[in-house]
Amino acid sequence: ETLTSIGPEVRLEVLGRLASIEISGRSGLYDKDKDGTKETLVVYLRTIDDAGDAIKAVGSVEVQLWDLEAENDARLAQWQIKHEELKRRWSSTVMTSYYRLTFDVSKLLADNEKELTVKVTFTDYITGNILRKQKVIKP
Repeated sequence: ETLTSIGPEVRLEVLGRLASIEISGRSGLYDKDKDGTKETLVVYLRTIDDAGDAIKAVGSVEVQLWDLEAENDARLAQWQIKHEELKRRWSSTVMTSYYRLTFDVSKLLADNEKELTVKVTFTDYITGNILRKQKVIKP
């Protein structure tokens, strides 16, 4: 009864809305098995609401890895993360919360010393908005 009296439009209006996404500076290539080769791409993605707070947003993510200096085939890889998987990748520290996205790039990179670009597209399932961000990953 209480929820019916408030109405669905008002309930949606008071929710914090996803305003932006941010790729953390901690994102990069890592040598997970300590063999001297960086074989794991880790992307720390923060979804931020209209008040500037990190929120666990409902949606899906596309991540692309690019070598913008390549003459041909600049896009090295592309991954899709559906909402079911994305919600399992939510993590927090004392300072903030984020999605921690990891990808095996061992077969993609011949040279660990290249500057690469990560492009992220987040589709918000509440508003339908599509948010994009990209970041250079330094060796």
